[in-house]
Amino acid sequence: MKRHSQAFAAVALLVAVAGAAGVFRFRLQARLRVSAEPSPVLADGRVHRVLQLNATHGRTVLAEDVQVTGTLTPATIDSASGHGLLVSQRAPVMAGSEPMRLTWHGRPTSTKVIFAPDTAASAAAPALPDWMPLHEAADRAAFRRWFTTLADRSASAANADLPAEISDCAALLRYSFRESLRRHDDRWSSDAPELERVSLPSVAQWTYPDTPLHAGLFRTRPGAYLPADDADGTFTQFADAKTLVAANTFRVGRDLRSARPGDLLFYRLLQLDAHHQQQFHSMIVTGAHAEWAVYHTGPITAANGVQGKGEIRRVLLRDLLEHPDPRWRPLATNGNFLGVYRWNLLAEEP
Repeated sequence: MKRHSQAFAAVALLVAVAGAAGVFRFRLQARLRVSAEPSPVLADGRVHRVLQLNATHGRTVLAEDVQVTGTLTPATIDSASGHGLLVSQRAPVMAGSEPMRLTWHGRPTSTKVIFAPDTAASAAAPALPDWMPLHEAADRAAFRRWFTTLADRSASAANADLPAEISDCAALLRYSFRESLRRHDDRWSSDAPELERVSLPSVAQWTYPDTPLHAGLFRTRPGAYLPADDADGTFTQFADAKTLVAANTFRVGRDLRSARPGDLLFYRLLQLDAHHQQQFHSMIVTGAHAEWAVYHTGPITAANGVQGKGEIRRVLLRDLLEHPDPRWRPLATNGNFLGVYRWNLLAEEP
C-alpha cells in the first residue's frame, strides 16, 4: 500500500511539473501586441492617446511590466483598457513620425507614431494656427513667469548690458516674448550673459524656433489664420507696437483691475507735429499681484537736442494712475489709453 502511495505521489509530481512547464511555455509564447490609436495623430501639441497595448493568449498587460523609451516627446501609460493598456503622448507641433520602443517582461518591440500636419485655425485665437496657442494652464503660467521675469530683469540691467535689439517699447515686447518660448537650457543661459540664471519651467507644448513657422512669431496683419499664411510672410520676427496690438493680442478691457502678470497696456498718442501722426506705446504688467508696469521709453531727445537711446523703466501702476501727464494714466476716461491686452498665445479654448 505504501508503494502505491509513493507511486501515486510521483505521478502527481510529474503531472504538476509538466503542467507548470506548460504554463511557463505559454507565458513565454505570449507577445505584446501594439496598435495605433488613432493613426495618424494630429501634430497640435495636445496630449493624445496614441497606442493600445494588449498581449496574446489573453494575458493581462500591467503598467509596471512595460517600459516605453525612444520617444522625442514624453509618453505615459495612463489607463487600462480590458486586459491591455493605453499609452498617451504629447504630440509635437511638427508633422512626421516618432520611433517608440516598448519592453514587456524583458522582450522588446518597436513601433512608431505618425503625426499629421495641423492646418486648422485655433478655436481660442482664430488669428493663429491651432497648434500655437498654449493649450494647458501650466504652459500659460510658465510663459507668463518667463515673460515677466525677462521684462523685470531687463529693467534692472544697465543699458550697456541689454541686447542691442531692445531700442523701444515694441522691441522689449518682442524680445521678452521670443525668449520666453525658447528651451532654457545651459546653452540658452550662456547666450544670455546679461541675465542672471533663471530656474523656471519652460513651455512644454513647443519651443521656438522649432515650429512650422520656423522663426516667424508675429502676425503682420489682422485676420483669421489660413494655411497659406505659413509661407506668404504673414508671420515674421518683427512687428511694431501698432501691429502687436492689432494682430497679435486681444483686449481684456479698459479696467486696470482686469490685468494679470504678463498682460500688456497699450496707448495711442497723437503726435503734435505737421503730420499729426499716431504713435503706439506699450507696457508689460509684472509683479506677483500685477502691480508693476515695465516699459522702454524709446529714444529720448534731451533739452540740447541730442537724441539718446532711452531706457527701460519699472513703475508701480498706482503711481502711473497719477502720472503728471494725464495721457499716460491707464484710465477708461483717458482716450489715449487703449486698454489691457493679452497675447493671442494665451487665449483659452472655449
